[in-house]
Amino acid sequence: MKQGNKNLLLRLLQQYKELGIAEQIDFTTENIVDHFGFTATTAKRYLRQLTEFGYLEAHGGNKNRTYSKRG
Repeated sequence: MKQGNKNLLLRLLQQYKELGIAEQIDFTTENIVDHFGFTATTAKRYLRQLTEFGYLEAHGGNKNRTYSKRG
């Protein structure tokens, strides 16, 4: 993963933490799109990468997938 992408992903998690929702609820791709203005494709890619690197945990199938902070 490029360092710029990693920094962006970590910033995304930090912003959710500052909003007080990263540890309280599961969130969806749509939440990320609405909050950060990414395209759905970009949001899915970032969420997949965060999951692969162990920052997030995915729940559910493709259409109903939610994510939560791992740990």
